[in-house]
Amino acid sequence: MGILLGLLFLTPLRLAQAQSYSVFPTSAPILITYPEEGATLTISTATFLLGRIFPPTASLQINGQPIKTHRNGGFIAYLPVPVSSPLSPFLFHCELQTKTTTYILDHKVRIISSQPISSDETAIDPNSISPASSMELRVGDWLDVQIKGTPDAAGEFSISGVKKHIPLTSLEGSPGLYRGSYQIQPGDKANEA
Repeated sequence: MGILLGLLFLTPLRLAQAQSYSVFPTSAPILITYPEEGATLTISTATFLLGRIFPPTASLQINGQPIKTHRNGGFIAYLPVPVSSPLSPFLFHCELQTKTTTYILDHKVRIISSQPISSDETAIDPNSISPASSMELRVGDWLDVQIKGTPDAAGEFSISGVKKHIPLTSLEGSPGLYRGSYQIQPGDKANEA
């Protein structure tokens, strides 16, 4: 019984000591909180990047640009994003330099250009359709659809076997970008719609 009591007294002492350390040393030296890895962003020329580094005194560069960090390691950067096609994969290449080590993080996102498609013909960019893959939705969930097409047009989408003629509306300030939503209702049934 004396051994058991001794263990009970040692455990809280160790926990108290562990609580005095920062959580940063055990986590990644570079953390991007926005945009999330793999996110699809609609932008024209630049976007914000939010995150933190450890140690906060290290030097951070993203895509070759020096980034100023707060004394606690947090940062907000506004970075240019060249868009080569209507739906482009893009990589934020992050380098963190300490006195002894360089840490690298490649953070991937997808970019939908907000630059309009030519108004000479009616068209939809097939690479801009979002969502681009199957989704599992339940009653009450929202299906948000976004496409890029000819500016100043009218559009709609349908969910096979569920609902037809759901309107797509033009996004203000982004000519040629359209968005529509549908809330899943009781009784809706679709498979690979």
